[in-house]
Amino acid sequence: NRPRVEIIYPQNNDLITQPILTIEAEASADLGIKQLDFFFNDQLAGIDTAKPYSITFNLTPYLSVSNQQNIKVRAYDKALNRQEDEITINYAGN
Repeated sequence: NRPRVEIIYPQNNDLITQPILTIEAEASADLGIKQLDFFFNDQLAGIDTAKPYSITFNLTPYLSVSNQQNIKVRAYDKALNRQEDEITINYAGN
């Protein structure tokens, strides 16, 4: 009985041009959500424990050499069951 989680912003394949990024997600679980972990290129960028679930951060230290960047959000319920959603964005910043 795992949580449900969905990244709602940015969208898959979005083009991001600014170094400050907000990631927004929705999550629900029968047992209640404990927290959401936000990853950028497999590095933990932030945690949120209350709705609306989001983080805002400077993505510059997390960038990969490629234009394509990976965002993953992992949701945990209160029994520590987990579920993930993952998207790819394109970054063309200065």
